[in-house]
Amino acid sequence: MKCGPHAAPREARPGAAGALLAVLTLLAGLPPAAGQDWLPVESLRMAIFNLEVTLELERSALASEVARLQEEIGRRERIHQQLVRRLEEVRALADAAGASSGGPALDQKESEVRALETEAAASTGRIRSLRDAARAREEALRAGELRLSALRSQLPPPSESLSGLWDVLMTPGSDRAVFALRQSGTVLSGEYLQDGGHHGSLQGTLVDGKVFLSRIDSRLGRSMELEGKVTPDGVLIRGTWQSLDVSGGKPSSGGWQARRRAEVRPDSQAEEAPAPPSPGPRQPGF
Repeated sequence: MKCGPHAAPREARPGAAGALLAVLTLLAGLPPAAGQDWLPVESLRMAIFNLEVTLELERSALASEVARLQEEIGRRERIHQQLVRRLEEVRALADAAGASSGGPALDQKESEVRALETEAAASTGRIRSLRDAARAREEALRAGELRLSALRSQLPPPSESLSGLWDVLMTPGSDRAVFALRQSGTVLSGEYLQDGGHHGSLQGTLVDGKVFLSRIDSRLGRSMELEGKVTPDGVLIRGTWQSLDVSGGKPSSGGWQARRRAEVRPDSQAEEAPAPPSPGPRQPGF
């Protein structure tokens, strides 16, 4: 007996969760959380976004697949109920006919029973196919969610955004400055004002918590390179500096530390860009 459009469910074909498995295969080469240093943060965010989109599509497909499975289970239940009624009718006709053949009516009912049995078997096959496809998709989703969790664990904390004012101490010599930083993705820019009136601009990057800055003095030009590491809470940056100005007999290298200045905002005001830097009071703890 032909089963019409239900004979080969599209979702039951091999590779039903192929899209998600393909994404997981592409992501398989990404490092575990403990070995994240080489992976750029922006690439990591893009990988997470792609996997999130794929998982959302797979969840929607799984929901549709489960709905079709439930519909097919209901169809088989209705077939089973019809089959039970036909069998009762066959029994009644057979009992009434006694030793005789039962005639055309009994033959018709038995034919209907055979047709319903064939339809029930086909429905059972469709249910099995739909159930196998749903299980495969569920397994792929679980693998995808585990991978997504592993990728998210590699992201730097939200506090790693460096936009804002930073009170800076340079050693040796205890020179103090204020950095006004702006962050866009991994790119840093801003201005600085140092004790003694030195001022200029800052350019650099933030990659996996590592800060690289070039200090461009308003009179001397590019005068210093700074490297540092952001603490996990995003409050401090500690690192070293290298002077590009070898004149004047001053130290050519040293250390630096920056502490994020707490922002004070009225509740009614929206977030604003950092104000131009101004030297603040010397703070303990440097």
